[in-house]
Amino acid sequence: MSITGTGFWSFSTAIYTRPGVAEAVLSLQDLHGADVNLVLFCFWRARLGLSNWAPGEMQRAIDVLKPVNAVLLPYRQARRALKNMVLEDDSLQPLYDDTIELELRIEAQAQLALEPMAQLSHALSHFGGKADEMAAAVRHLAEYTATLPNAGREADVLALQLLRAVYTADPALPGQ
Repeated sequence: MSITGTGFWSFSTAIYTRPGVAEAVLSLQDLHGADVNLVLFCFWRARLGLSNWAPGEMQRAIDVLKPVNAVLLPYRQARRALKNMVLEDDSLQPLYDDTIELELRIEAQAQLALEPMAQLSHALSHFGGKADEMAAAVRHLAEYTATLPNAGREADVLALQLLRAVYTADPALPGQ
């Protein structure tokens, strides 16, 4: 399976590798229960020109990910435990590297499940530039983070850090 063939995956990879993005997204995940793929989906929707979530659309996105997350979340926990084992026994490094590759393939399945939802959205609007895209990303992200069980000021600060990291020096993100 090629995980690099989708627009959402390419876009997510480009964003995730920007300075500060991985740290902010993983903090939202670990401290507030955010789904990294849904966080990245907020930015993808904004890039596609989707200015708002249609009624019920975010919940459908959350629901679409439930089967993938049923596999991904325990797998991630096992991979993290293996990472600690590598600290004690470096001969386990190749096994750990394999687990990272499989986790990425599972993440890609999550994105493949989400990607068509953006194409089918009824909230499509055409806006005039980066400022409008950023405003849409703020709306998508704020609405999503408000659903998190541990949402609050700290989650808002992390979301703001993430927005700054994504939109600082925005050269040629895929989807432009």
